[in-house]
Amino acid sequence: AVTVPGAPRAKMRPRFTRQGHAFIPKEERQAVKATRTYLEAQRFACDSEPLAVAFLFFRSNARRADADNFCKFSLDAAQGILWRDDAQVSALAALMRYDKRLPRTVIGWARL
Repeated sequence: AVTVPGAPRAKMRPRFTRQGHAFIPKEERQAVKATRTYLEAQRFACDSEPLAVAFLFFRSNARRADADNFCKFSLDAAQGILWRDDAQVSALAALMRYDKRLPRTVIGWARL
């Protein structure tokens, strides 16, 4: 398992230009880059086998949020680092909790 410090992030909806082209907002690109940089520093070897992944999201506020959007962000950010492709994830669990003092994301995974 690995713990990513800082407030967990949710996957944002794509934005569209006036011409109808979709793009990823700059703040999301920066958040993904920061998460990837942290995970790469941990020196994990990615695998290509089917995986079970569990997320524990400790948020700094108790506002209502969709766990699946937090999972999507983390799955995408860890792609190529903890696993080659998020399509390898055949079992997924997520738990959201409140921790004002220490927001973080804990990611655990195991081969199936």
